[in-house]
Amino acid sequence: KIFKSIYISFSKTEEKSTLDCNIFLKKQKKMYYRIEAEGTNSSGNYGTSINFKFGNKNTLKGAENFNFKFKGALETRKNLNSNESFFNIWEAGGETSLKIPRLISPISIKNIKSPNTNFTFSFIKQQRPDFTRSILKTTLFGYNFKSYKNFTHFLNLIELSYVKMFNESENFQEEYLSNQLLQNQYSDHLITGSSYTIIYNNQKINKLQNYSFIKGKLEMSGLSTNLLANTFKFEQDNNGNYTLFQNRFTQYIIGEFDLRRYFVINKENILVIRTYFGIGYPYNNSDQIPAQKQFFSGGTNGVRAWNPFSLGPGSYQNSENNIDYFLGDIKLESNIEYRFPLFKLGSYKMKGAIFVDSGNIWYMKEREEQPGSQFEKDFISEIAIGMGVGFRYDVNLLILRLDLATPLREPYKINNTNWVKNPLNEIMNGNLNLNIGIGYPF
Repeated sequence: KIFKSIYISFSKTEEKSTLDCNIFLKKQKKMYYRIEAEGTNSSGNYGTSINFKFGNKNTLKGAENFNFKFKGALETRKNLNSNESFFNIWEAGGETSLKIPRLISPISIKNIKSPNTNFTFSFIKQQRPDFTRSILKTTLFGYNFKSYKNFTHFLNLIELSYVKMFNESENFQEEYLSNQLLQNQYSDHLITGSSYTIIYNNQKINKLQNYSFIKGKLEMSGLSTNLLANTFKFEQDNNGNYTLFQNRFTQYIIGEFDLRRYFVINKENILVIRTYFGIGYPYNNSDQIPAQKQFFSGGTNGVRAWNPFSLGPGSYQNSENNIDYFLGDIKLESNIEYRFPLFKLGSYKMKGAIFVDSGNIWYMKEREEQPGSQFEKDFISEIAIGMGVGFRYDVNLLILRLDLATPLREPYKINNTNWVKNPLNEIMNGNLNLNIGIGYPF
């Protein structure tokens, strides 16, 4: 992001055995600022916002990229308290980031490429008729770099996410917090932690050959905070849990593993096999993993025969049908997809896919309101399976994706069997799940 364009040319020298290499660089502007105004009308709810953006691509004379954004917004919306004022919602906040193209660390790491040290900080204050909410997020000493033989590393030493709710009305609690999805979004939480991600990718862009993608991630929360709490005797709530900023902080460990193998038959035909496994464990100051960090199944990048959050947990069968939002501590998925060309549509290509997805989520411990949700040794019997077809319109810059899938095997038994007796009849009756996405699912 320092140079606007880079052009490399070679020319012969008088000596036939050597070449001259010329590299032409055109710089971008060092500093920029931008002011944006926006007006909205959503179902008769009018709003307006203004954004101010500022950036410096050489802040400390070493290609450090600094960015700052401020946003202020007003909106009118029908609310639960029947407030008659026109603009009854306002939001204000800022986000700043600094990207340094070096590793700022007391530990020297050799033989690395493209090193960066990242700092981000954001704060938003939202005022609505039925609640007030403050959101703070920050990452300090976030490192990313490439190392030997196709490895990429991401290390965030300090991550903080803090949400505080104020002045919640009774109507808001009755109408909104009865929905599990909204309850997880509009609740107090404090997450402090660190994470490390390593990615192996041996794909050669200009070569038609099989390749692999392997991703591993480890995230830990609350370890250092708990040490401070024990040392300095932080305040405790009624249950004996330590609090920080009047919020109970979390403690958990999460591990994820994502393995993909791409079999390249030719330029247009590819077979992809993927396996994913994730597990989280809460301890000490936490009874469960925060909803923001728990796993879900279904959706455009998972088991596509089910909607997002609707699959699982375990063999639990949702009989009420008024709740369609489920999370878990453990997630297992596998996918196989064959991609092939179809026809040309306009100036671009329409591509197709046939796929089979399987997987589910579970809790570490059984939930009383969700019988069958615990991960046990017979978990294989609770694996859901779906299959479908996909259409992908490749317009070079991006891929527009549409997938249609239907269940083949439910995670629970219906009439003494998990298998769908006649999938074709189910398809004819409209039991197809539509997924729309951008890019490939994996």
